[in-house]
Amino acid sequence: MARRSSPPAHVLYPRGRVIQPNDTREMTEAIVFLSRNKVRFQRTSSTQLKVDCWNYYPRRGTILRDGDTGLLAERGLQAFAQILGLEPPGPAHVSQEAATRPIPAWSRPVVQETPVVPQTI
Repeated sequence: MARRSSPPAHVLYPRGRVIQPNDTREMTEAIVFLSRNKVRFQRTSSTQLKVDCWNYYPRRGTILRDGDTGLLAERGLQAFAQILGLEPPGPAHVSQEAATRPIPAWSRPVVQETPVVPQTI
């Protein structure tokens, strides 16, 4: 019998609930910031957000562009906002109400399911 692998992390998030209870403060702030600025993004894992060709890892603040071999020297949400051409965020504050409110439809994660390839044992 073939074993099924678990689905990719971005498939696990319920529709409209991108913020998860075990998220870091940095991840929650980044999601709220992007949502408030109406930036369409994908949450590709529990540690990564993707906007177009840009990958942002909020916990460490690292930024990587698709196709590049190294991380950018700039770090943090303010640097990521500037790369995206947005006004940098103000003081870091995310209320509990904002963290649990459903994310608007225009910012829901893009769910991409990949076919499960049977593995022989």
